[in-house]
Amino acid sequence: MSCEQQWRAAISWVHSNNSLVRQIAAPYYKYMASGSKDIEHEAILTAFSTLSLLAQKGEHSSRFGAYFRVLFRTRCIKMANCGMVLYFDDIDEIPTDSFEETINETDHELVEQALQKMSPRQRRISRWILDQPIPISTTVIAGQFGIHSRTVRYILCDAIKRVEKTTYADTPVR
Repeated sequence: MSCEQQWRAAISWVHSNNSLVRQIAAPYYKYMASGSKDIEHEAILTAFSTLSLLAQKGEHSSRFGAYFRVLFRTRCIKMANCGMVLYFDDIDEIPTDSFEETINETDHELVEQALQKMSPRQRRISRWILDQPIPISTTVIAGQFGIHSRTVRYILCDAIKRVEKTTYADTPVR
Protein backbone atom coordinates (compact mmCIF):
# COMPACT_ATOMS: atom_id res chain seq x y z
CA MET A 1 0.00 0.00 0.00
CA SER A 2 1.44 3.36 -1.00
CA CYS A 3 1.82 6.23 1.43
CA GLU A 4 -1.08 8.10 -0.18
CA GLN A 5 -3.30 5.02 0.06
CA GLN A 6 -2.36 4.63 3.74
CA TRP A 7 -3.26 8.27 4.34
CA ARG A 8 -6.66 7.90 2.65
CA ALA A 9 -7.30 4.66 4.52
CA ALA A 10 -6.43 6.34 7.85
CA ILE A 11 -8.81 9.25 7.20
CA SER A 12 -11.58 6.92 6.09
CA TRP A 13 -11.10 4.60 9.08
CA VAL A 14 -11.20 7.45 11.62
CA HIS A 15 -14.32 8.95 10.05
CA SER A 16 -16.09 5.59 10.07
CA ASN A 17 -14.94 4.76 13.64
CA ASN A 18 -15.55 8.16 15.21
CA SER A 19 -17.36 6.66 18.20
CA LEU A 20 -14.37 4.45 19.04
CA VAL A 21 -12.04 7.45 18.78
CA ARG A 22 -14.27 9.46 21.15
CA GLN A 23 -14.52 6.50 23.52
CA ILE A 24 -10.74 6.13 23.75
CA ALA A 25 -10.21 9.90 24.20
CA ALA A 26 -13.11 10.43 26.64
CA PRO A 27 -11.26 9.76 29.94
CA TYR A 28 -8.55 12.25 28.97
CA TYR A 29 -10.63 14.89 27.18
CA LYS A 30 -11.20 17.20 30.15
CA TYR A 31 -7.43 17.35 30.68
CA MET A 32 -6.62 18.20 27.05
CA ALA A 33 -6.15 21.72 25.83
CA SER A 34 -7.65 20.72 22.51
CA GLY A 35 -10.95 20.47 20.72
CA SER A 36 -12.70 17.67 18.88
CA LYS A 37 -10.98 18.57 15.58
CA ASP A 38 -7.55 18.28 17.23
CA ILE A 39 -8.49 14.86 18.59
CA GLU A 40 -9.77 13.79 15.18
CA HIS A 41 -6.51 14.92 13.54
CA GLU A 42 -4.49 13.14 16.20
CA ALA A 43 -6.52 9.98 15.54
CA ILE A 44 -5.85 10.25 11.80
CA LEU A 45 -2.12 10.64 12.45
CA THR A 46 -2.23 7.65 14.80
CA ALA A 47 -4.14 5.55 12.24
CA PHE A 48 -1.57 6.44 9.57
CA SER A 49 1.30 5.60 11.96
CA THR A 50 -0.38 2.31 12.82
CA LEU A 51 -0.81 1.37 9.17
CA SER A 52 2.84 2.25 8.50
CA LEU A 53 3.99 0.26 11.53
CA LEU A 54 2.01 -2.81 10.49
CA ALA A 55 3.44 -2.55 6.96
CA GLN A 56 7.00 -2.27 8.32
CA LYS A 57 6.56 -5.25 10.63
CA GLY A 58 4.80 -7.25 7.93
CA GLU A 59 1.87 -7.97 10.25
CA HIS A 60 -1.66 -8.67 9.09
CA SER A 61 -4.10 -5.75 9.04
CA SER A 62 -6.36 -7.59 11.49
CA ARG A 63 -3.99 -6.34 14.23
CA PHE A 64 -4.80 -2.71 13.32
CA GLY A 65 -7.46 -2.21 16.02
CA ALA A 66 -5.26 -3.41 18.87
CA TYR A 67 -2.28 -1.34 17.76
CA PHE A 68 -4.42 1.73 17.15
CA ARG A 69 -6.02 1.59 20.60
CA VAL A 70 -2.66 1.44 22.36
CA LEU A 71 -1.01 4.14 20.25
CA PHE A 72 -3.99 6.50 20.33
CA ARG A 73 -4.47 6.11 24.09
CA THR A 74 -0.78 6.95 24.53
CA ARG A 75 -1.18 10.08 22.40
CA CYS A 76 -4.27 11.11 24.37
CA ILE A 77 -2.34 10.77 27.61
CA LYS A 78 0.45 12.94 26.19
CA MET A 79 -2.08 15.55 25.04
CA ALA A 80 -3.65 15.53 28.51
CA ASN A 81 -0.34 15.94 30.30
CA CYS A 82 -0.79 19.68 31.04
CA GLY A 83 -3.74 19.46 33.42
CA MET A 84 -7.47 19.98 33.58
CA VAL A 85 -9.11 22.33 31.09
CA LEU A 86 -12.43 24.00 31.82
CA TYR A 87 -14.78 25.03 29.02
CA PHE A 88 -17.22 27.92 29.25
CA ASP A 89 -19.84 28.94 26.70
CA ASP A 90 -19.78 32.59 27.70
CA ILE A 91 -16.80 34.65 28.81
CA ASP A 92 -18.91 36.09 31.64
CA GLU A 93 -19.16 32.60 33.18
CA ILE A 94 -15.41 32.42 33.79
CA PRO A 95 -14.73 32.82 37.50
CA THR A 96 -12.32 35.68 38.12
CA ASP A 97 -10.84 37.71 40.90
CA SER A 98 -10.37 41.38 40.42
CA PHE A 99 -7.13 41.00 38.48
CA GLU A 100 -5.71 44.44 39.19
CA GLU A 101 -6.35 44.12 42.92
CA THR A 102 -4.51 40.82 43.29
CA ILE A 103 -1.27 41.82 41.58
CA ASN A 104 1.42 43.30 43.76
CA GLU A 105 5.18 43.64 43.60
CA THR A 106 5.77 40.15 45.02
CA ASP A 107 3.64 38.65 42.26
CA HIS A 108 5.68 40.51 39.62
CA GLU A 109 8.88 39.17 41.16
CA LEU A 110 7.53 35.60 41.18
CA VAL A 111 6.45 35.91 37.55
CA GLU A 112 9.89 37.20 36.57
CA GLN A 113 11.58 34.34 38.44
CA ALA A 114 9.32 31.83 36.68
CA LEU A 115 10.01 33.41 33.28
CA GLN A 116 13.76 33.18 33.86
CA LYS A 117 13.45 29.39 34.21
CA MET A 118 12.01 29.12 30.68
CA SER A 119 13.73 28.91 27.33
CA PRO A 120 13.84 32.15 25.28
CA ARG A 121 11.00 30.93 23.01
CA GLN A 122 8.82 29.92 25.97
CA ARG A 123 9.58 33.24 27.65
CA ARG A 124 8.66 35.26 24.53
CA ILE A 125 5.32 33.45 24.15
CA SER A 126 4.56 33.61 27.88
CA ARG A 127 5.29 37.34 28.06
CA TRP A 128 3.01 37.96 25.08
CA ILE A 129 0.22 35.97 26.76
CA LEU A 130 0.68 37.90 30.01
CA ASP A 131 0.41 41.20 28.12
CA GLN A 132 -3.01 40.31 26.68
CA PRO A 133 -5.97 42.06 28.33
CA ILE A 134 -8.23 38.97 28.12
CA PRO A 135 -7.67 35.19 28.04
CA ILE A 136 -6.75 33.95 24.57
CA SER A 137 -6.86 30.62 22.79
CA THR A 138 -3.96 28.58 21.49
CA THR A 139 -5.23 29.33 17.98
CA VAL A 140 -4.74 33.08 18.53
CA ILE A 141 -1.28 32.47 20.02
CA ALA A 142 -0.37 30.23 17.09
CA GLY A 143 -1.46 32.90 14.61
CA GLN A 144 0.61 35.55 16.38
CA PHE A 145 3.80 33.46 16.27
CA GLY A 146 3.21 31.65 12.97
CA ILE A 147 3.15 28.16 14.48
CA HIS A 148 0.57 25.39 14.86
CA SER A 149 -1.79 25.51 17.85
CA ARG A 150 -0.60 22.04 18.92
CA THR A 151 2.96 23.41 19.03
CA VAL A 152 1.74 26.21 21.30
CA ARG A 153 0.28 23.65 23.71
CA TYR A 154 3.53 21.67 23.76
CA ILE A 155 5.61 24.82 24.35
CA LEU A 156 3.36 25.99 27.19
CA CYS A 157 3.18 22.52 28.73
CA ASP A 158 6.97 22.25 28.70
CA ALA A 159 7.28 25.74 30.18
CA ILE A 160 4.94 24.81 33.02
CA LYS A 161 6.91 21.61 33.66
CA ARG A 162 10.19 23.58 33.79
CA VAL A 163 8.79 26.05 36.29
CA GLU A 164 7.23 23.32 38.43
CA LYS A 165 10.38 21.20 38.33
CA THR A 166 12.65 24.00 39.48
CA THR A 167 10.10 25.38 41.95
CA TYR A 168 9.43 22.06 43.64
CA ALA A 169 13.10 21.12 43.53
CA ASP A 170 13.85 24.21 45.67
CA THR A 171 11.09 23.42 48.20
CA PRO A 172 12.28 21.43 51.23
CA VAL A 173 10.38 18.23 52.02
CA ARG A 174 8.56 18.34 55.37
